[in-house]
Amino acid sequence: MFEQYIRSGNEALHYLSNYREIAMRIKGIVIEKYPDARVLAFGSAVERKFTASSDIDILIVSDGIGREDGSLLKAEILRKIGYSVPLQIHIATTRELKEWYLQFLTKIEEL
Repeated sequence: MFEQYIRSGNEALHYLSNYREIAMRIKGIVIEKYPDARVLAFGSAVERKFTASSDIDILIVSDGIGREDGSLLKAEILRKIGYSVPLQIHIATTRELKEWYLQFLTKIEEL
């Protein structure tokens, strides 16, 4: 049991260390459906301050993705990327990016 926990933690650390590769794959999925969308990475992976319990934070910015479409897009991303990849996917409008996310994020990487 403990070995499985260690293995899972090591796998998470591998994904976090290679967040850019995963983020670029996500961008490909997003741009296929929403060519004008922006895809940004932020959080502990980008800041290189992660632990085995961290996740890769992805922010998709588009004024053309509704709530239902956003849920479907998140599900498609998880299905294609893999459920074992520690992801937190956020979807926001341009206004939400400016009025909310940029208030708190210290380091953002646009892909």
